[in-house]
Amino acid sequence: MDLNACNLVNNLNDPNATKNDTDITGSSILSATNGGKVLLAQVNTFFGKGQVSPEPIYGVSPAPDPYANRKPPTISSCTYPGSSNAIPSVPPFDNTVTVTSSTTFGTPVTVGGDTYKVVFSPSSPTTPLVFCGGLNITSGNVYLNPGIYVMDGGGFTASGNAAIYGQGVTIYVTCDSYFENLTKNPLGGNISPKPDCSKNYGTMSITGTAGSCSSGICDAIGYCESSTSCTISSDCASKDGKYCAHPAGAFFGDVTSGQSTVINLQQFPTSSLAVGDPLSGLGIATGAKISAINTTLNTLTMSSPATATNVADEILGPGWCSKACTGGATAPKVTLTAPTATTNPPTGTAGMSIWIDKNAPVGAATTFTGDAGLNINGAIYAPSQSVTYEGGQTSTSTCSQLVALTVNMSGGHTTTFSQAGCAANSGVAGHGTAQLVE
Repeated sequence: MDLNACNLVNNLNDPNATKNDTDITGSSILSATNGGKVLLAQVNTFFGKGQVSPEPIYGVSPAPDPYANRKPPTISSCTYPGSSNAIPSVPPFDNTVTVTSSTTFGTPVTVGGDTYKVVFSPSSPTTPLVFCGGLNITSGNVYLNPGIYVMDGGGFTASGNAAIYGQGVTIYVTCDSYFENLTKNPLGGNISPKPDCSKNYGTMSITGTAGSCSSGICDAIGYCESSTSCTISSDCASKDGKYCAHPAGAFFGDVTSGQSTVINLQQFPTSSLAVGDPLSGLGIATGAKISAINTTLNTLTMSSPATATNVADEILGPGWCSKACTGGATAPKVTLTAPTATTNPPTGTAGMSIWIDKNAPVGAATTFTGDAGLNINGAIYAPSQSVTYEGGQTSTSTCSQLVALTVNMSGGHTTTFSQAGCAANSGVAGHGTAQLVE
């Protein structure tokens, strides 16, 4: 990862943070150039075997949330698929149906040789278009005119060969009563499953299929998995592949030192994990496995008691030494530029390309994986989310920032965060001392 004219800031002041949360391993390289720095709240200097430049500065004061005082967009009703269970949008558009290459809406726009057949146009840059149920784009080309695009429930998903383009745009992910009250699609039929923010709050997912493997298959997060198990990437330094891939992803729960039960599970992948699967995490004993799962009580039992007490501890299932998939890739192309600031200090959505409501489920996954082509100029603000960049993204943005609860980056290419091109009115918070804040 290359940080150009910006800083990496890890606010977690924990004795194990550098080993488990700021872990630069294998052939990974973290480089801050053009005045950039690596600033860490913790004092432990473990960084694995990866390369870090310049030398990190330890024991710094945690950076404040740069967007904590921003007022989120105001929502008054659903725009799509309609303002109520009986009143459809005008013109009609059913966002509960997946957008594909055959979907058309609005007047087509051509940019850089690409024709966008789905075109959205807010009535003004400050009047949000509200998609109750979110948007799922698998292969269509979507053009966003300047404005605010609210995903009210369901989130925003782009995959396959989708292309999304927007200048002066903020995508805001939230969930509220407008989504939950829209139980019938005014364009036809019930919305199923019934809208429920506790079950389908939504997040941001931009994923490609990273290709093929010389043996086996390319998994959902862009890795050719070996049969060698692992916990962290340093376990794989001299084995099959360079990365420790966890196909089931992360989930969260409360662990108590000396206790074997994990309570208050969040984002638990019931279809991917089973009794006997290994577990790892800050409070999880080495070699611990799942011995029981109780979906009614939302708990699981481990074969060994926890070694530390942690609320909403990030927990991982089985890991496999892996390498990035190659060949035959399908990857969405996303080009977004945030609205510029018209006030000083900036307000509202100025400088923010992607904004996930701070009330979203803590630790939910926001993903940019599988060689997704990203050119996002502006901040990705996900204060309660676990953001993953995996599978080899190439970013060409010149004014970017990522603020998240946790950040995981790996893959076969260089991911660049740069603020060398930020204008004075970019609206990106603190762009003179830009931060990747965890």
